[in-house]
Amino acid sequence: MYIDMPTGDSIFTDTKKQFIFVILSFIVSIIYLKKTWYEYWGLWMMLLSFIMFTVFTAGSKNQLMESLMTVFPSEWTNNMVFQFGIGILASSPFILIIIALIILVFVSTAIVRKKHEGKITGNHTEDNMHRRTAFILTHKIKENGELIDPMDDFFNAFDLNTAYFTRFKQIFDMLISGFSFLIFFVYSSQFATMIRFQPITYDEYSKKDPKTKLDNFRFWGQIVWLSITWLTPVILGIISIEYSGEGLKLYRRMRDDIIA
Repeated sequence: MYIDMPTGDSIFTDTKKQFIFVILSFIVSIIYLKKTWYEYWGLWMMLLSFIMFTVFTAGSKNQLMESLMTVFPSEWTNNMVFQFGIGILASSPFILIIIALIILVFVSTAIVRKKHEGKITGNHTEDNMHRRTAFILTHKIKENGELIDPMDDFFNAFDLNTAYFTRFKQIFDMLISGFSFLIFFVYSSQFATMIRFQPITYDEYSKKDPKTKLDNFRFWGQIVWLSITWLTPVILGIISIEYSGEGLKLYRRMRDDIIA
């Protein structure tokens, strides 16, 4: 997918600057999220990074849509219904991932608040350690020489199967993967430039006669690339919503426990 690069100085109009800024913020949020067994504030950083990415993409939607349309026949792209349908499809992974992130942040916030409760001994060192670990959404500790996960007991306290907690941890990695593929989808031209790949439009490809192996590779290669980088975040977004949605059961249990 070929995207003409704007030359403006503003980060809201220059996709080169957006690309660098999104990549760096995404990497920082992943490092912070995983540095201590899934740090709560890293999840917030990822949500804010994704919102920023969505805002940048929305600001460049005209260039992005024009570039995306070049891989389809002109008689299709001139149809308003087709354009609307492509717009909906292109937006769907953003919607799915941000819904899953919001639910996950909501549930994780409730977990952190619950973990902050109690266990205050008056010992300054122990209390500070408890406050720090409350922000760690999953961590393993050694007991009698064996690694255990204290969050298993946390989930059991609310009569929830600890197998759900395994899913809970998987959501983070699915969202990271979905976010990554979506970056590949939106910034396809930047990655194509890096590997010196020259895209070809449908009109250029259809007029080629005879078509060479390189022509076929260039055209169908970009179709496969766009399909994979779009479909992967859609699938992972749907699964993430299903898994993170189950976390609302935990939230209701914790809420009822607090009220009681």
